[in-house]
Amino acid sequence: MLQTLPLVLFIVMTELSIGAFTVLFALDWRNQVKRSFLITYGLIYIVLTGLTYLFQQGFSTPDLLNTFNQLDKNWTGYITLPLVLFLVLMLPYNVLLWLDKKAGVDGKEEGRSSRSTLRLLRMIFGGLAVLAGLATLFVIAMIYRPIESANFAGVFTVASFFAAALALGGVMTAMWLGHWYLVTPALSEKPLQFATTLVLIGVLAQVLFAVTAGPTTTYANNSAATPTVTAT
Repeated sequence: MLQTLPLVLFIVMTELSIGAFTVLFALDWRNQVKRSFLITYGLIYIVLTGLTYLFQQGFSTPDLLNTFNQLDKNWTGYITLPLVLFLVLMLPYNVLLWLDKKAGVDGKEEGRSSRSTLRLLRMIFGGLAVLAGLATLFVIAMIYRPIESANFAGVFTVASFFAAALALGGVMTAMWLGHWYLVTPALSEKPLQFATTLVLIGVLAQVLFAVTAGPTTTYANNSAATPTVTAT
């Protein structure tokens, strides 16, 4: 159990950080929350992603993953690069967010021309960060695909990683929004409804994939002494 717990924790942290930033970026794209909210949780998600990277370096390096017989070793060498890109691309996104005084819902009706360039650049870096995050999820999913590859070559197993990221990220951001309403009563209910909808989509997708693909728990190593790894 102690051998596989760090692997599971790394998967959960990766899904959480990528999903949470993706939902935050979607709210920024839709111009539905205040700039202060974007800045606060943009910083939090950088820290969370940094911790995720440290966990990857400590507990999920290619050399460590290659010791498990049932993981796909053809993908283990690609796990670090997209995660680093995701973290690095979040930095200019946040810097541009700080520079854009008209970001968020406060700037919806005024100053569009003055913020258009900063917003465009921010959307570009944010979009690239989301793509890097999705690439990270895909690599991790392909590594763990052999855990349950009998159904449609593990397609549902791979898809479940993306559904889990959507559900976890949506829950995280919806929770922050719920607390934000306590200090900003005039905040529109639309962003919370949007985040909640994403959570429901992610949860329903996970249920569908679980029912279709069957059990996703198996031995990560052929040794009888090795405990199980569960794909999130």
